[in-house]
Amino acid sequence: MELRRGGRDESGFVVSLVESRIWPANIGRLEEMQVNIAKVRSGGFGEAADRKLRELAEIQAKKLAGIFRSANPLFILGRFAECAEFQGGEFRDWYETHGVHALVQYAVGLAFAISDSIDLSAVPSDGDVQEAFDLVAEIFLIEWELITHASRGNLPEHAAREQGAFKVEALTDRWQGYAVHLKAILAATLGPIRDDITRELGWYPAIIPELGVGLARVFQRRMDEFRPGFRAELVRAKASGRAVYDEEMWLLLERHKNFAANLFVVDAQALSAELDLSVETLEAALHDLSWNPGQQPEFLLPEQDNLARTYSGVSLGNGRYFLWMSSALIQESHVWFYDLLQRRSLESIKKRYLMARDAATEKIASSTLQRLFGKDRVFRSAQYDAPGRPDIAIDTGSPRILASSSSTKLIYWNSFLSTSLDLSL
Repeated sequence: MELRRGGRDESGFVVSLVESRIWPANIGRLEEMQVNIAKVRSGGFGEAADRKLRELAEIQAKKLAGIFRSANPLFILGRFAECAEFQGGEFRDWYETHGVHALVQYAVGLAFAISDSIDLSAVPSDGDVQEAFDLVAEIFLIEWELITHASRGNLPEHAAREQGAFKVEALTDRWQGYAVHLKAILAATLGPIRDDITRELGWYPAIIPELGVGLARVFQRRMDEFRPGFRAELVRAKASGRAVYDEEMWLLLERHKNFAANLFVVDAQALSAELDLSVETLEAALHDLSWNPGQQPEFLLPEQDNLARTYSGVSLGNGRYFLWMSSALIQESHVWFYDLLQRRSLESIKKRYLMARDAATEKIASSTLQRLFGKDRVFRSAQYDAPGRPDIAIDTGSPRILASSSSTKLIYWNSFLSTSLDLSL
């Protein structure tokens, strides 16, 4: 089965990333994997075929985990994160903007799912780096197949279609671009309990957007300092002949390995130079925003809960942190804060936070929907005995819509579409 080029077809966003070279995997490998998927599906769709595909994905994931265990994963993950942050033009398409972040977050989660068996002194070979790019692409190609061809049960066609779309978005949309909304919601929900939070944590999480800006500046400055120098060296070497140029290129690639491995590693001191915040405050923030290797040893596939999608950093010890995507700090801020409160058993703060968050998100969701459908058709704080525990009712004729301002799935119930998609964000 040949993969169609450049379209939003069944081959999905992975092929779009590879063809654009944003994610430099081998298109031939993806074509072979698509053939394997077709063979599994040749006997028809159903649970048996899905199980075989998951087993295939697990095999590839174990190979990838083996590469991460054999050498310092930062040499690979730094290259991955460069694809997310620095490759491509200013106006990259939807898949290239969102999908690549999903791939990086998955790889980070898998790399640090284990802790004591990583050889931090070893540098992976170029072949291992390429193999890692290929394996991640193959794993997500299988995951895309499972989502787009999942059984929808007895759902009406329009409900099944939208449910599948939400699942695809949950897999791929890791950089939603709603920073302004999230910043406003963060301030609105944390403001009423600011003193309690600051007293407990030692810092105020409403500064998260500021932290993201500071990290972006650090990463961009490092990249700007690296690029001009190697370009000038290559230009000079080219004038001296092919042999000199080849040697200079080899040296550049070797230097780039170390550069990429350290590009997204920061400490409080480095971040303090970019922000008007104390080192002590930043140390507390980076500690709370990061997770420790080995916290999720069961993690293997993209469909599983991934701490790298909740915590935007990984603690490397000695006050050093790997933060591969500065924009994730604000994008995941509410999920992260809720998880942090649970882990620390801060029940009093959690209860007050949830009440403030629900009020703020419901207000924004309802006002947004009123602009779309009209004030006389959107009803806030609607109470229905339906799946999804909706907050808002929208009368659009048939079907009607029940919306929740903090949800994760779409359910068809009676004549209603009940969605848990956070419509405010």
